[in-house]
Amino acid sequence: MNDYRIKSDFNSQTIVTAEKLIKYIKIEKKFPDLVIPKGIIISYQKVFTNFLENNFETKKIRVLGMDLYFFSYKNVPMAVASGFGIGAPAASVILEELTALGRGNIERIISVGTAGAIAEQVHVGDIVVIEKALREEGTSFHYLTNAQSKNQFSFPSQNLTKRMMATCEELKIPFHFGPGWTTDAPYRETINKIKRYQRKKILAVDMEASALFAVALYKKIEIATAFTISDSLSNLEWSPKFDSVKTKGGLEKLFNISINTLLL
Repeated sequence: MNDYRIKSDFNSQTIVTAEKLIKYIKIEKKFPDLVIPKGIIISYQKVFTNFLENNFETKKIRVLGMDLYFFSYKNVPMAVASGFGIGAPAASVILEELTALGRGNIERIISVGTAGAIAEQVHVGDIVVIEKALREEGTSFHYLTNAQSKNQFSFPSQNLTKRMMATCEELKIPFHFGPGWTTDAPYRETINKIKRYQRKKILAVDMEASALFAVALYKKIEIATAFTISDSLSNLEWSPKFDSVKTKGGLEKLFNISINTLLL
């Protein structure tokens, strides 16, 4: 009988790599010569990059399906990767490609964006720093063995996450700290799941964190993640506030948290 069950393969060589893609593009097309800094911020909302452009001198380059914004803060070179969409597969591809572009130079990744509140004590505009992420996306299973995650969670860098929380305290920005839930299916956030994850003290739901943690571990890069809350499911009704002043303010706080966390 044919067996088509999906099985992770951690024992053989990858055929397609981001390095091979970049080499191919350099041969076939014009490709900019880039110097990638050690610290990179990944973001998903235009409000975030608008705030960057309005407050810093930036150089923007469109490459590999993403916008890269290069800038300096306190004489430390940094970059923001954005404009590539949302979701675990897209974010993971970008992290792979950033790693390849950086030729081993990248050391730290900060991923920041919006998320939906699950816990009742978490409100629109609040900052949530993620302790670990429940894996309800498919990408991480190609990068993590069961032993690395116990088949449930993926984890950020403890050191960088502690640094992010210390930065919040230095900037006097209140924050929540705890587990998140990453899903591939935002239209399948059901009532029973919300109730179950509330009992498990899950704070928020997003679409990228658990996959990015897995890829970063595989690539041996430190990563930390924080969100601002843009909508809520905590009362078992959906309350969207994507364009609210509080959500915008939360994204601006995340920008300041990110750049100061990268000052290591």
